[in-house]
Amino acid sequence: AACDGLSECSTPDSSHAAWNAASEAEPAGGLVLGSDLTYFVDDHRPLCDTIAALLAARPLARAVLAHQRRGLLFRGGRTPGDHHLDHFCAVAAASGLRVTAVPGAAAEAASGAAGENVSLLEVEACDRER
Repeated sequence: AACDGLSECSTPDSSHAAWNAASEAEPAGGLVLGSDLTYFVDDHRPLCDTIAALLAARPLARAVLAHQRRGLLFRGGRTPGDHHLDHFCAVAAASGLRVTAVPGAAAEAASGAAGENVSLLEVEACDRER
């Protein structure tokens, strides 16, 4: 019988990946998910190291992160652009990773009166063919 993705052909599993322990990281399956991980720029290097290790352990795995787009706060508003995302993409590239927006996945967050934009980002190894 063909699997429709929700059938009994596979049972979901999960595991916890500790940052800075990339050598011990091993994905439970083919999908690495994360949210609220790209805000603090000091966390970008260990995050990228961990994602790179997880993807190396399972070459067919996908990594998808939810990212809330933010400008830098200043007195009276926000700057244009997204320093957090720019920095994450630069660190990812230096780690041999490519970051792309998942097409059609931009959504308005339900929380917060301002309805900040949230993007889904796919992170993959640069040597992976598209």
